[in-house]
Amino acid sequence: MKKYIAAVIGLILLLGILYAVFNTDTTQAPTSQTNNQIQTTPINQEVAATSSTETNTSEKVRLTITDTSTGADVTPGVAVKTTATVPATAPTTFTLADVQKHASEQSCYSAINGNVYDLTSWINKHPGGKMAIMFICGKDGTNGFMGKHARSESAKAALAKYKIGTFTQ
Repeated sequence: MKKYIAAVIGLILLLGILYAVFNTDTTQAPTSQTNNQIQTTPINQEVAATSSTETNTSEKVRLTITDTSTGADVTPGVAVKTTATVPATAPTTFTLADVQKHASEQSCYSAINGNVYDLTSWINKHPGGKMAIMFICGKDGTNGFMGKHARSESAKAALAKYKIGTFTQ
């Protein structure tokens, strides 16, 4: 009986830890949402009688965690790569007024060399600090970017990953 109680307590603790880990997502933009479901499914049940009046029951369970935004099962302890996508209804051409609507840490667009980039997820990753990115949010950041990275192919390659459209004035 003590083993059964210890197993139940252990399972409850494990589920609590997994819930905390998979329901805390700080890598996503604030507008996105991750919903994880935790399910337990019995895979084997063993019943053993130790005496005529006492029964020990132990149940093995398989833990399935499903990311409801993608419908994919997630393996505990394995990193899951998530990528932000631009909705099909989003324009591919942006005006300065469109870019200016995204001038915050929660939504940061910048026009650079005739293209528009969503730099929201790059703000806290930028090696030169977040203020360098915040400085170009919501405006044409060509001068700011080229002033620091004109000769850096790696910076241009990193920037290309965030392109969401073209810029028209």
